[in-house]
Amino acid sequence: AVILLGFGLNISQVFAVGKSSLPVILSTYFYRFNLLLSFSNDFLNGYKASYLDWGSSSICGGSAIAATAPVIHAKEKEVAQAISVIFFFNVLAALIFPTLGFGHLSNEGFALFAGTAVNDTSSVTATASAWDSLYHTNTLESATIVKLTRTLAIIPITLFLSYWQSVNKTTTKE
Repeated sequence: AVILLGFGLNISQVFAVGKSSLPVILSTYFYRFNLLLSFSNDFLNGYKASYLDWGSSSICGGSAIAATAPVIHAKEKEVAQAISVIFFFNVLAALIFPTLGFGHLSNEGFALFAGTAVNDTSSVTATASAWDSLYHTNTLESATIVKLTRTLAIIPITLFLSYWQSVNKTTTKE
């Protein structure tokens, strides 16, 4: 929040944007988790790439991978693959999302979209900055707040994965 206050936002603005984005953020966590459970027994069987994919796409890309990889004892190859995939899609999002014709969205709508659909904070800021340049708007601050609110889930999700790993030690694939 201190960094965002440097943008000229006050703490009540930070909390207001963060609070208003929580329903969308929480629904994306659960949607992505249920998607993994629906389409893949890999998650239930302890396949580490599934954990990394869920954490990185649901929370904060590379930061989530860095936080969860040691907890689930992921191999270097699995971490490298997850990071490569996340950053590939981040680059695509930063280049494509601002130009996809989302011009009908409000500033708040695109900020919420960018903050929840793009995986890393740096890529969210790139996407929002490109939007601002194209449409002469000011979504950067709100998109960054949404993203940082989403990032706060690193702690509970890492704790959840730690618990999941301890309960399912015998079924974890190497």
